[in-house]
Formats: sequence, structure tokens, C-alpha cells
Amino acid sequence: MPTGEHESTIELVEQSPEILVWLLANLHGIQVPRIHHARRRPVEARTRTYRADGMTLFYDKDDRLLLGIVLEVQRRWDPGKRWTWKVYVAHLETEEQVNAALVVYCTSPRVARRYRRLFKTEGLSLHLRPFIYTAADVPLVVDVERARAEPALALLSAICHGRNPGVVTAFPALVEALEALGPEKGPRYNQILLSGLSEALQRSWGAFMTSATDRRYIDEFSHQIDIRARAEARVDGLLTILEVRGVSVPVEVVERIRGCTDLDQLDIWFRRGITATAIADVVA
Repeated sequence: MPTGEHESTIELVEQSPEILVWLLANLHGIQVPRIHHARRRPVEARTRTYRADGMTLFYDKDDRLLLGIVLEVQRRWDPGKRWTWKVYVAHLETEEQVNAALVVYCTSPRVARRYRRLFKTEGLSLHLRPFIYTAADVPLVVDVERARAEPALALLSAICHGRNPGVVTAFPALVEALEALGPEKGPRYNQILLSGLSEALQRSWGAFMTSATDRRYIDEFSHQIDIRARAEARVDGLLTILEVRGVSVPVEVVERIRGCTDLDQLDIWFRRGITATAIADVVA
């Protein structure tokens, strides 16, 4: 298994939560309400004792909450999940007053089979229906038109098959997927993709991108990656200095700061943070 498959799957879902809806509808035949937008549930809002890998809330066009989805990525067998997964779902449903589904990605088919058997016999306990899938359930997207139309799905399929040498057949489609995402989002998704591939396939992907893609696009890609790396360094520095100064930063402000890639704006916030006594002094 690629070292970063667990992390890359979670991050991809955070960037493109519509993938969760696609999995429910296409792999499990669940009729999902018409979704307009989604919001990632902050870590601070999860249970203190146990933490799911991800929680996402889905809304209609009028911002009415329709559905909650809990994501878990399982690399190994853990019988204790029979209890903790129920905590995740019950917590989300109780806090948000919404129906919630549990989507579980098992990196091993054998582990997936054990979890499916575990939840078939609940006895007198509260019944939980986890929607479990493996790499075998997600076909590798090699069609360039489909990758252009559904770039996040193309990337998910490559990550799921991140140790399979056959992933190289999807490289042309993956280039189309990244180009469809554009120069602003593409570099971030490219990093997610790389972390989900084996080291050998990472090298193959780098060589393919260099040889098969327009040089100007590669240069722009590298430029955007450099900007994002510099922005992330500034964000980390700002949040650290606020923590040292004892300035309380609400979750929504943290997300706003982390979502900023304007280096000039981040520099302004950083200078304010040096003397700030309240977060309003920084991002008023």
C-alpha cells in the first residue's frame, strides 16, 4: 500500500466531498437527495474521545441540511470499530439532527470482508449499516473525456490503485483531470495524487508529466506549487505566533486563513499578529 494512501484519500475527499455522494449512489445504489454544496465538519466539533477520519455535511441550494457522511479509511482489522463507528454516526446525527451515512474505504479486500461479516450480525445491539468499498469497487478511469468531466473521481481511482503498475494507463486521463481543475487547484490535487502512488509510480508519473505535457503548463504548475508552499509556510507561522500570544482563533477563521493563497495578504496578517491581542486585530 502506498505510504500516503490513507492521508491522500482523506484529503481528496476534503477537497472534493462530492466523491462521497458518488460512492453511495454508484457503488451502493443509495438514492441521495439533490446536493447543491457541502461543508467539512471541523475537527473541534467531533467527539473528544474518538475521532472519525472525516465528517461532511451536505446542503441543498437553499442551504438546508440534507445529509451527513462519516468517512473512515481502514488499513487493518480492528474489532473495536464495531462500537466506535456507532459513536461517530450517532454523534453527527445528534448534533446536527440529520441522517448520516458511514462510508468506509478498506485498503484490503480481506479486511473489508471481515467488517462486512461483523455488521451482518448485530444481535440486540443498535444496527449500523456501513457502506464499505475497496479498490476493486472503483474502476480505474482511463477515458480522458470522463476524467475531464469528473476529475476528482479520476484521481480517486488512481489513488485506490496506487500500487498497481497498470495505473500508468490512466496517466493521459489524469493529465486531463488536472488541467480541468485549473492552475489554481491542479497543483494541490497533484500533490494529493503523488502521496497516493507508490514510489515507483511517482517517478513514472513525474517522467510522464515532463515528457507528455506542454512545457508552459509544467512551468505554471511548478509556479503554483511554489506559491502554495510559501503560503502554507506563512499560514503556519501566523497561527503559531497567535498561539504563542494566547490569541483565540475560531475554527471558521482558521479555515479562512488556511484557504488564503495571497502572499501579500498573509504578510499583512502576519505583521498584525505580532502585536495582536484579539483575532479581530488580525483579520478585521
